[in-house]
Amino acid sequence: MTNLEWLQQFQLSQAEFLVPGISDHSPVVVSVFEKRKHGPPPFRFYNFLMGDAEFLDIVNQAWKIQVRGNPMIQLVTKLKFSKRRIIELKKRKFKNVSEQSLQSKENMQLAQAQLQSDPLNQDLASRERDYVYEYVRLAKSEESAAKQNIFGDDFVAAVKNFFDKYKLLKEVNNNFIALVAKKENPNTVADFIPISCCNVVYKCITKIISLRMKKVLSGLISVNQSAFISGRAIQENIMVAHEIVRNYHSKKGSPRCALKLDLKKIYDTVSWAVLLLLAASPLNDFLVKSSNCNGLEMNRHNTCLFHSAIDDANLNLIVQALDCFVGDLPVRYLGVPLLSARLSYKDYIPLLEKIRMRVKTWKARFLAFPGRVLLIKAVLNGMVYFWLSCFVLPKKAIKELNTIFKRFLWDGPDLGKRFNPIRWPNFCQPYDCGDLGIKYLEITNVAANSRHIWDLVSGKVIIWTDSVKGNLIKDQDFWSMEIPHDSSW
Repeated sequence: MTNLEWLQQFQLSQAEFLVPGISDHSPVVVSVFEKRKHGPPPFRFYNFLMGDAEFLDIVNQAWKIQVRGNPMIQLVTKLKFSKRRIIELKKRKFKNVSEQSLQSKENMQLAQAQLQSDPLNQDLASRERDYVYEYVRLAKSEESAAKQNIFGDDFVAAVKNFFDKYKLLKEVNNNFIALVAKKENPNTVADFIPISCCNVVYKCITKIISLRMKKVLSGLISVNQSAFISGRAIQENIMVAHEIVRNYHSKKGSPRCALKLDLKKIYDTVSWAVLLLLAASPLNDFLVKSSNCNGLEMNRHNTCLFHSAIDDANLNLIVQALDCFVGDLPVRYLGVPLLSARLSYKDYIPLLEKIRMRVKTWKARFLAFPGRVLLIKAVLNGMVYFWLSCFVLPKKAIKELNTIFKRFLWDGPDLGKRFNPIRWPNFCQPYDCGDLGIKYLEITNVAANSRHIWDLVSGKVIIWTDSVKGNLIKDQDFWSMEIPHDSSW
């Protein structure tokens, strides 16, 4: 199983074969490094601790301690004392809380399934209410107001102290790094995104700073950066990208090309895609200079060139100069397909499959109808809206999305066909009309794209409106101009 290079690199590695269980394969656990001494595991606070009778006493005792120092030192010291006592409480009373919570959840789900089969059974209804209360009891905090009164003043004082003294204790400026996979079955470190898990004091301070900067960022950052800036939307970049590669499938017209440039920081693996139009200037020299200034370099493995009406000789010269490869459309750009023509139904199949896979992960057959309605409105509609605000979806795609939503509501994650006594459009009426207020996708699609028209006619200056006005509308009137037959939306 190993070669000489492995043995040289990992001399202390070990492999342990576990029992196969019901499978015909035995899992293997490989230990690469020797056992090293690590510090204590990070402290994790669970909401169920607040429901214990001793919790508030512990916090009260900690906040009665007299601590010398500035407000931030006082807060951190009291939190440390509370942490030690809470860890002791958790070890003493809640060793098997995960098993207890799992059992309570199973009891609740079973009672709800029985109640759906016999909704008029009062005994089942009473038992279901008891199980629901038992399941949420550990996470429910009826003492939140009292808890805030204990340390709220100290917390506010600590945050204010940072803005007065501009100093942050290392205990506060201390975060945990979690790696989140960017794709299924990640193989290398580059396949993960590092996420920083911050404490509450740190989050409050940075939130205040971000709210203050929010008012001036739009004047400091170029309009090319549309994401994470108030008043701008990432959909603008997506629509500009589609305008750039419009008709790239055609071999006629003026020679043109676009570079999907993947940038990465030299010292880590964070990367994102940027589209650049190629001009006659030496772009490669520009990229080298830019890398020296801002610490970014081109990830040549993921940088590709799209072209139209360029002869092979010139294309080879461009590829050699930029040290990239020739790509084919469509590709994924900011989570959606990027292609040279309008999207067809087959281009929306990944979205449909993503919705189906998400639905199948929910054990919603034990959820009551209000729970399913909430999942449709809060999760599924949110997943679809990003696409609705970028493109005009084909009627076939909207019909299939409505079918998925409808079957999930009536049958659960199996998405089976069941008798639907109420027509789906009736569910999409507002609460005021006595219905459930689920968004009607076809109308939502029209409304979301109408915002782009408003941006055009209202004179809003963004990268997309500049591109459309300069290349398509020009001196024409938007309302009377002839619609281009090859428009991208």
